[in-house]
Amino acid sequence: MKSKFCLTLLVALAAFSGAASAAADPEWFKTPEPQGTGSRKVPVASGQSLQDAFNKAKPGDILEIGEGVYRATNGVALLNSGTPGQWITVRAAPGATPTIDLNNTGSFQIAASNVVVEGLEIINGKGDNLHISPWQGSIRNIIVRSMKIHSLRTGSGAAIKINRNNPIKADVENVYIEDSDLQQPINNAVVDGVGVRTAVVRNNWIHDPTQGNSGIFFKGGSTRVLIEDNLISGIRGNSALMLGGNTGPQYFDPDLPSQEGTDQVARNNIIADYNDSAIEVRGVVRGLIYNNTIVGDSPYAVFRLTYGNNAAGGQSGNQQIEISDNLVVNTASTPLMYAWNDGNVGSFSVGPQVWAGLFKQYERNGLPTFPQSFDKVVSRYDVAKVVRNPSDDGLTGLDDARQRYAPVSGSPALKSGSGVTGTLLDSSGKARSASAPSIGAIEQPE
Repeated sequence: MKSKFCLTLLVALAAFSGAASAAADPEWFKTPEPQGTGSRKVPVASGQSLQDAFNKAKPGDILEIGEGVYRATNGVALLNSGTPGQWITVRAAPGATPTIDLNNTGSFQIAASNVVVEGLEIINGKGDNLHISPWQGSIRNIIVRSMKIHSLRTGSGAAIKINRNNPIKADVENVYIEDSDLQQPINNAVVDGVGVRTAVVRNNWIHDPTQGNSGIFFKGGSTRVLIEDNLISGIRGNSALMLGGNTGPQYFDPDLPSQEGTDQVARNNIIADYNDSAIEVRGVVRGLIYNNTIVGDSPYAVFRLTYGNNAAGGQSGNQQIEISDNLVVNTASTPLMYAWNDGNVGSFSVGPQVWAGLFKQYERNGLPTFPQSFDKVVSRYDVAKVVRNPSDDGLTGLDDARQRYAPVSGSPALKSGSGVTGTLLDSSGKARSASAPSIGAIEQPE
């Protein structure tokens, strides 16, 4: 049984190698370029009504929000859409960091298409801090970047919630969340996506939800999801990063009712300071987990595969799951499970990883025996020979994590990658070697 399974793994990786090594990133990985902005700049000063400014926004407008605190009386909603040729931009004025204080009255709602929101601080929401969801019809092309979103006042709710609106049959698609500090939801994930069609979450610090909640997930039939280059930290009692999830039947995308997720990718992320599974897969078809760096002292498991739900009220298993080129450092003095499978998995393939520290096997439902012959294994006493600083004490953000967890000279992660993941850049945007890439989120020492 084991030899048959290992053969399946090798054949699967070989088949994948031919496609991935030659493939460039799909077009949807790239953030779209907003079109036609700047035909009119509209300054908004402290003391003016933010909602009034939003209500008057026209395609091509740039609303520049000045320094100050803008207190909402009933949340705030961006309802006016741009056009494909003339987007609407809402941004901080040059040199300003305006604060939107939702004052426990609602969320900052985006229910519009062809819009950019950037450079704002959002606090004290009720339900969610930022909620991207249709109100009248389907919405698409939404970019949120360079934000600081924190201190939700009343939950349950997320820092950013993204969902379709089934009662009015409205989709949400092409959502890009970038370069932001996202934290402190209540009884929910930091980023919560349900029934989303095409989403990219890139280069953010995702951290510190309340106990028992994940850092990020996309579920309910969410398709074409890329989670890359993030730091995910401060996660307690649930997975740090989740592909798929568990969704109530009424919330699924009706066009994708059988799976929690399809075509979801987690790559180049740094996961630290967590105490449950680092990466979890629930009910996903075509899930790729590549080139992540995972550092911590969790007593649970690195990778977990389990069932999600489906729109009929049943379960959805995992199919075509590929895990390769991840760097895992266990800093605890007790062993961490390599992986745990308590759900159905078909065509599951595993490439090389680096395992530094103490680990233990948990064989169930077809998991391979770790470490595999092509893995790199490092004693817990030699962790300093793998990354620069494995501590998560006092992490201050993504730049700090990239400095700490960069491979040192001579690290077994260097030049040990499979070369078949198609991950062309590392977490900091540096090109990976085409012939001998490294394992983990960071390609080489500074």
